[in-house]
Amino acid sequence: MFFFAEMHEFNPVELFTNFKTNLVNWLILMGLIIWAWNKAVPGILDKRAKNIDEALNQARASREESEKFLSDQRAKLANAEAEAKQILLDAKDIAAQMKADLDLQTEKDMQSLVHKFDASINSERQVLVNEIRAQAVHAAIALSRQYLAKNMSAQDKEQMVNQFLEQLDALEVNSQGEQNKTKSVSQVH
Repeated sequence: MFFFAEMHEFNPVELFTNFKTNLVNWLILMGLIIWAWNKAVPGILDKRAKNIDEALNQARASREESEKFLSDQRAKLANAEAEAKQILLDAKDIAAQMKADLDLQTEKDMQSLVHKFDASINSERQVLVNEIRAQAVHAAIALSRQYLAKNMSAQDKEQMVNQFLEQLDALEVNSQGEQNKTKSVSQVH
């Protein structure tokens, strides 16, 4: 407008009637725009700033909460690792103790078995000795019978029977005397 403007005569009324050149209308329009801007935009900007501040506060709170959670989880992990190491050490100690106990019990069981085997062997040996003695006695009696039957006279037999009976009588007298002593001792008490 200014560079290629046509030259007309200046008419002050035209300032108010022609919208293109009307300065007052432009000023009123600018005033309305500024007024509307000042009325609407600060509320919108305040609301937006408030939303941004709330979002930042929530982000800070979330960050602090997540950092706290992370530190708690790291502490729990460290505690869990320490507990796992302790459990492993305890398990190794228990296993070593159980092995030692098992070795000791095995040694005791082996000694007990050896003792039982020795007792069993001695018992079997005694049984065998007794059986051998019994067989030897039976063999000696059989041999004695055969020998006596062949080499002994009737008079020798009678003499042996008499000696045997005398010995029995002597035993009976001794046992009755001992019984009488036992009775008299029991009556004293």
